[in-house]
Amino acid sequence: MLGSGSAGNSALVSTSHCHILIDGGLSARQIVVRLEQCGVAPEQLDGLLLTHEHGDHVCGLEVLCRKFAIPIYCNSQTAEAIRCFGLGEHKNWRIFRTGGEFTICDVLVQSFPVPHDAVEPVGYAFHAGNRGLGFITDLGFPTKMLIERLREVHTLVIETNHDEKLLQSDPHRPWPVKQRIMSRHGHLSNAAAASVIEQLLPGKIERVVLGHLSRDCNTPELAISAVRPQMERAGRADLEIFCAITRRFSTDVRKCALLLQWSMTAGLLKESGEHRWSQTAATKIRIRDATEADLPAIVEIHNAAIASGSSTAQLDPVTVEGRREWFRAHSPAQYPIWVADLDSAIGGWLSFREFLPRCAYRGTVELSVYVSEQFRRRGVGRKLLQEAIARGPQLGMHSLVGLIFGHNEPSIALFRVAGFERWGLLPGVARVNQSPRNLTIFGRHV
Repeated sequence: MLGSGSAGNSALVSTSHCHILIDGGLSARQIVVRLEQCGVAPEQLDGLLLTHEHGDHVCGLEVLCRKFAIPIYCNSQTAEAIRCFGLGEHKNWRIFRTGGEFTICDVLVQSFPVPHDAVEPVGYAFHAGNRGLGFITDLGFPTKMLIERLREVHTLVIETNHDEKLLQSDPHRPWPVKQRIMSRHGHLSNAAAASVIEQLLPGKIERVVLGHLSRDCNTPELAISAVRPQMERAGRADLEIFCAITRRFSTDVRKCALLLQWSMTAGLLKESGEHRWSQTAATKIRIRDATEADLPAIVEIHNAAIASGSSTAQLDPVTVEGRREWFRAHSPAQYPIWVADLDSAIGGWLSFREFLPRCAYRGTVELSVYVSEQFRRRGVGRKLLQEAIARGPQLGMHSLVGLIFGHNEPSIALFRVAGFERWGLLPGVARVNQSPRNLTIFGRHV
């Protein structure tokens, strides 16, 4: 949990292949800072999922998405509601139907409706490998569908918004506000959340993160003391219970953030008794025009892709001398080659070339993206594609096309996250190691 409570909500869910942000209710600056404290750069995010449109869940989106062009996943009514938050010009929407499921990289995301006073609020269940994570905040009561969707999760993030006695005696909230909070479209109390958790005990649940605590009407101690005894009475004293707050990115909040990553993978590394990620700290990625001095690094990355047998139709290794003519045929003004520069190391490259020679196809280009094995899962490929989408029109391009082997799932996921759609399939047209390979055509207009 990057932050959780009335002052702002945002969470990071990660596997070794995917980083997903849930809600953006902190300032963009705080989201970036807290992501980096978890070892993730905003450019590495594969998507931003929204639960609903209330300000404490979306107030940082306009600045964050304008700066980093992150795909936003939400249902149609939520998308319509948040466009007034300065997102009217945002292009990278992924609209889903509430109750449906979809994948982001290697994560299966299941959505389900929750009762709350928003236009179309949802909860989520995430599954990757044999691990599952449930995420429910801002709901008035648990529905039967909600309980069924969460029976397979190992970690549950759940709202414990208020202590009922503190809420009722709060002098700052008028009675109509208290009624709304306690209603079936309001917020879960500590006791109500404990009842939800107890219903899930026959399932796979191993740990719980309590979140969205009211600043005035709850405390971490009250929330935990309402949940733990009930679990002990039910014979589950082994259930791990954590609490997340918004006011600062404390050790406990960092631990909760890491728990969401742990719930989706085999476990955490330990160092000096503290939980930490194996993910290396984020490095700033600079996209620039390639120079001929970059050619050895470009060739090295390309040859590694050739050896993998999944990324390119080129089957024989290439040499620097053999690629000079190819390199000189490109220019920054037409069909450029870009490199991703990470502290003077080349992390990947992107090249454009003519799609077809006929005049009617002028403005449609084919692009190729290659990322060094050393810098994978660092947001390099996504940053290169974002640059192509942003600068394509300035170079006279209106359509971008990528040709990808059908078995190259990481590249397909990368292009999908960048807003590309599958425009075609050529079955069995390639032979790699004497095996037939499909060629998929992905494209998007810019």
